[in-house]
Amino acid sequence: MPSLYMDDHAYPAINIAGFIAFGVPVALTLLSLLTGTMNWFYDYGWFTGSALGAIVYYVASRILASSPQAGPAPMMVSEVTEQP
Repeated sequence: MPSLYMDDHAYPAINIAGFIAFGVPVALTLLSLLTGTMNWFYDYGWFTGSALGAIVYYVASRILASSPQAGPAPMMVSEVTEQP
């Protein structure tokens, strides 16, 4: 749990997969709104955006987790209290 609040530890400051999962449904919704195509995507935007965002997040997090840029191991509470 302490690793959530420390820089350069187990969890990154920015969740790239989350930004990708947010951006893809938003882009498709705006595309359907501005062009008039795929009206069903805009009409049911809450459901289509949520489902597509979940799928994109799952795929992006799996792809990004397999990259070599995974952070260091999380610190244990005992390691945090021992540091000055």
